[in-house]
Amino acid sequence: MGQKTYTIRCTVSCDACQGSGRVTNPVWQRFFVETRDQKDPDEEAWARANGLSSAVEIGHEEDWCNACEGDGQVVRDVSLWDALTDLGVTLRVRN
Repeated sequence: MGQKTYTIRCTVSCDACQGSGRVTNPVWQRFFVETRDQKDPDEEAWARANGLSSAVEIGHEEDWCNACEGDGQVVRDVSLWDALTDLGVTLRVRN
């Protein structure tokens, strides 16, 4: 029989959205960065200056996270060895 490899599924919090399932729309992120020093930034003027016909084209401030499909968690396959190590199990390897 050939060598066996065991794999375990591990569910972790999504790094992209920190587990919220939502991320800030990148266009809004740019708007916030570029207008952070303005007391009351004009979204319409900013949108037109950036090639959009209106602020409506910017879209929603938040979008579903693509990395976790809005779930806030991702499932990864890890080796049995890594899973046991994460759980604090110490194994003695026999030769």
